[in-house]
This record gives sequence, C-alpha cells and structure tokens, in this order.
Amino acid sequence: MELTRKQKRAVRLAAGARPHVPVAVIPGSDAAPTLMGERWHFTTRSGRIILYPQAYSRRGWSNMFYSPSTLRVEVGDRWVAQNLV
Repeated sequence: MELTRKQKRAVRLAAGARPHVPVAVIPGSDAAPTLMGERWHFTTRSGRIILYPQAYSRRGWSNMFYSPSTLRVEVGDRWVAQNLV
C-alpha cells in the first residue's frame, strides 16, 4: 500500500514525528502510528554513546564512529484504511 503525501503527513503528525522521518506501512496490521528507531549519534569502538563529540574534535585520532539515524514511523495498513480515508 502506497501512501499519498497527505496521508504520510497525517501519520507523522499522529506519531509526533518530524516531517523528514520515513513512513513504513506494515501489511495486515492495525497498529497505530509509532515512532521507532534511534537518532543519529557517535559511539566509541566499545559501543558507548558519545554525548559531546565536539570535545573529541581536536584530539587527532579518535575512536568515534558515526551511527546514522534509523528513525521511522511504523503504521498498520488497516489503521490507515480506517482513519485516513
């Protein structure tokens, strides 16, 4: 099921997500819109999240790794059919 721009906007609004977050439709589900995943962040090699990466910017070599965002809004196709028609 492919959503229109207006439907995607309504689903993001219902989940409290920002406009750039992708929407994933789950077939055969009636789940309400839910924000899933994590925002982007930096971690160390051991996996610890670095809260202030600017503090490491002048140290030269560092063990920082960038982890991209996995945020998405998941919604069931039955929920879309019932609420966004």
